Amino acid sequence: MGTRGLTAVYKDGTHRIAQYGQWDHYPSGQGITALNFLRSGKLPALIANLDKIEWLTDEKYEADTAHIAGGRQFITMEESAQIDRIFPFLSRNHGAGILEAVADYEGDGTIYLRDEITFAADSLFNEGTYVIDLDAGTFEVYEGFQTEPHAEGRFASTEPREGYYPVRLVKTYTLDDLPTDDEFRADLGGDETE
Repeated sequence: MGTRGLTAVYKDGTHRIAQYGQWDHYPSGQGITALNFLRSGKLPALIANLDKIEWLTDEKYEADTAHIAGGRQFITMEESAQIDRIFPFLSRNHGAGILEAVADYEGDGTIYLRDEITFAADSLFNEGTYVIDLDAGTFEVYEGFQTEPHAEGRFASTEPREGYYPVRLVKTYTLDDLPTDDEFRADLGGDETE
């Protein structure tokens, strides 16, 4: 289902991953995907690969894809697949799966990602955000559709954007005491799939 959101990883005081995702950003969707990643034992591999990440600039993207898109705003599915082969980590289909994709990368090359952290301010469209804070040792869960100002979480702001405030922190877990899937769903009050 087209439920957009964000998956982020913070280390050394800044976000190192800020991946926009198009699908299933409610707790039992991408939330469980992120939680399962954290329980998988792959977190050290993710941490080791963070230094391979660079934010993709518009200039590099355009230069590397000009032969495919030719400057057109809309492209075919085949052309999109060609771009995914050039920049395999950019797909909006990754969602929280970006965590495993980065952890599993065994190459020496650069992992290009887009810096989508500003999407946390857009709670009209951002329905769920999942943050792994490696400095604090926490896993944070945020929800969208915030029509009132709030002070909960790192994205809190008193400035609305088109009548909506940034996503709001609803739950924080420590990385060494993560919930089961059932506990996670119960803590977050279910979602639209139930």
